[in-house]
Amino acid sequence: MYNFQKNGVELIQSALDKNFREYILNQLHIMGKNGQLIGNNQVEEEQIIYAPAPLEALMLNIQPHIEKIVGRPILPSFSFLWIYKKGGKIKKHVDRESIDIAATLNIKSSEDTPWPLHIQNKDNVISIDTAEGDILVFDGKSNEHWRNKCTLDWRLQAQFFYVYADGSNAKNYLDYRKSLGGYPVQKVITSPVQKMELSIDTGLENSLYYNSEGEKNSPQNNPKANIFFDGKVINRDFEDITTGEKYSLGTMQKGQYKWMAEVQETFTILQGICNVDIDGEEETKTYNCGDQFTIEEGKIFSIQTTDILDYKVSYD
Repeated sequence: MYNFQKNGVELIQSALDKNFREYILNQLHIMGKNGQLIGNNQVEEEQIIYAPAPLEALMLNIQPHIEKIVGRPILPSFSFLWIYKKGGKIKKHVDRESIDIAATLNIKSSEDTPWPLHIQNKDNVISIDTAEGDILVFDGKSNEHWRNKCTLDWRLQAQFFYVYADGSNAKNYLDYRKSLGGYPVQKVITSPVQKMELSIDTGLENSLYYNSEGEKNSPQNNPKANIFFDGKVINRDFEDITTGEKYSLGTMQKGQYKWMAEVQETFTILQGICNVDIDGEEETKTYNCGDQFTIEEGKIFSIQTTDILDYKVSYD
């Protein structure tokens, strides 16, 4: 087993379960259909999507774990989704000035065939692959790294990049952008970006709305997804195996939705803006990305959004 302090490489096995990874993919499919993904197809064998909101949010969530591994405080730089196809490869390189630490996540692969990342450290070449759900943390700034030609039909790999908070690259925090989720600035663009959808069929897109028999999904015949308001609100339930926290991750399409809190619920907005009205309170409150609000048990409330809203609900 490799150790970051010794080898500049460390593997976190089974970091994200299948349910959570499918939730991320469903978000990306929805965003692509609504013109909210940007990137490029620089070569036929690759598709790069820059800083999609679900990955930017996930980059923040895993940051404390990465800090423990590297042993220093870090700041988020940027993320992207890299879709590799058969014949694609990564040339030998070191990472640019907006990157001190890289973390790569295997979201989903067309088949269970190894396709390792090769990392040249001061002693030797380390060749290591990630199974679905694994995250590989490595020093891409100091060590050359590459992948040989892809033999899979496709693989979706999420990339998360950080800078040391106490290092010389801290000034490049957020990859020169004003905020997470923002468009890339001109100086980091190697080829023009454009709006795009995912270029492969992951087998998940249609399952957002219909099951394999063509029946509309409901919480009864699809235990993985909770679907409300004719499919306009979808969420999935999770439990953190380390802390026991129970929570839901969901997406709301444009609209207004009325609910009653069966237990105390704390919302965190992951993407978008919403207006919230709570029965008994006169003021309508507006919440943006990163904001939290709590609904007490038994309260009736409504959420209105003018665009897609991604959210997390924690239950007390």
